[in-house]
Amino acid sequence: MLDWTGESFLPFISPETIGAEIHYEHLHRYAFASQFVKNKNVLDLGCGEGYGSFLLSQSANQIIGVEIDHETVTHATHTYNQKNLQFIKGDILNLPIKNEKIFDVIVCFEAIEHIEKHEQLLYEIERVLKDDGFLIISTPNTI
Repeated sequence: MLDWTGESFLPFISPETIGAEIHYEHLHRYAFASQFVKNKNVLDLGCGEGYGSFLLSQSANQIIGVEIDHETVTHATHTYNQKNLQFIKGDILNLPIKNEKIFDVIVCFEAIEHIEKHEQLLYEIERVLKDDGFLIISTPNTI
């Protein structure tokens, strides 16, 4: 079980502890994205604990979640065991995915504010996103 540090959202921590608004916002992002992933190949960048990738896996053809922290990837792999769901340890600025133009949808929620090389992230997204695919991205930063 992962420990809550206040940095990453953990759905098993009560809304009273982390705040109901934060709890709702994190779950709502994936609920919103779920309407676009039916029968699609999906990449979840900075997938964290894995709850969102799992939610998307309910209708996606295949989903890969990428997270930089080994312990978090291990937790996600053991917690959300689905045939169409895979978690990979990796840096979103240098994706551990060799193939190009293979994803129909890429989601990247609450990760871009943690990096400085935004252009590198966008390069990696463009490299693995199909020409007719789309990106759903969010950040809590308002400036």
